[in-house]
Amino acid sequence: MLQRIGLYYPYIRFRNEEWLKTAVLYWPKLARVISGDYPVADSGTVRALADELDFIVPIEPAATAHTVAPMFLEVLSAMAPSCAADTA
Repeated sequence: MLQRIGLYYPYIRFRNEEWLKTAVLYWPKLARVISGDYPVADSGTVRALADELDFIVPIEPAATAHTVAPMFLEVLSAMAPSCAADTA
């Protein structure tokens, strides 16, 4: 069975621990988009959920960005003539 993972977005820092504790009841895991070298100042609750329970998992944005970049550039190239006409 496919495991569903919640996505905490667009923020990195959890702003409401009550919300986070409620999310634990609904999701098997919660992901946040964060680069591995980005410094975070997580609370004790967040560290426990991430380190001890493996509930909060980081999603590295670089791999997805590299996958999506060619398609994004293709759309930009296709839209460039119409965008240039709008600004003229």
